[in-house]
Amino acid sequence: MDIGKRLRETRIRRNMVIDDVAAASGLSRAYISQVETGKASPSLQSLEKLGGALDISISSLFVDERAACTVIRAADRRHVHFGAPDAKHRKVMQYMSAPDRQLELVIVEIPAQSTAIDKAHAHDGEEACHVLEGEVEVIYGDETHLLGPGDSIHWDSRIAHWMKNVADVPAKLIIARTPAGLMEMRISDEDAEETAI
Repeated sequence: MDIGKRLRETRIRRNMVIDDVAAASGLSRAYISQVETGKASPSLQSLEKLGGALDISISSLFVDERAACTVIRAADRRHVHFGAPDAKHRKVMQYMSAPDRQLELVIVEIPAQSTAIDKAHAHDGEEACHVLEGEVEVIYGDETHLLGPGDSIHWDSRIAHWMKNVADVPAKLIIARTPAGLMEMRISDEDAEETAI
């Protein structure tokens, strides 16, 4: 990973010369030039100063550019079918986020009078849920919340939670979760059928 190259590219995008970065960071012009050309390895303290001068976070310098942005077309979403084997009671999960990332974003379709999962569960991280269609009941610890179209809820996933469709029509939800792990939470390998359509 060429941090110096990324620093130089960021400086140029910001229409700054090395003297501008030197003045803002308190580092010498010669040192900054050496960092940008790979002749010097900056310490974390120096990176903090350079990041502050360029108005970027240090972590952004370490992000793999190939993984920084992924477009998932509607036709390419992974679809996972799980739950009861008959079509009427099968649940569907469509992945809108890229695989192997920390944030997971899915559309979940829950049949009428069905649960998203069979029991309350808890795990590290947090989740947010937005109801697109239908009516769902969310049980969070000792709280119960009824949500309809347009309603959202955001919770700490370390508290036991689950949800069910309480209406006579299917429900459709958007769920965001971090860290990723919806597949592991909801279904086992033998219970899943995955397709890309």
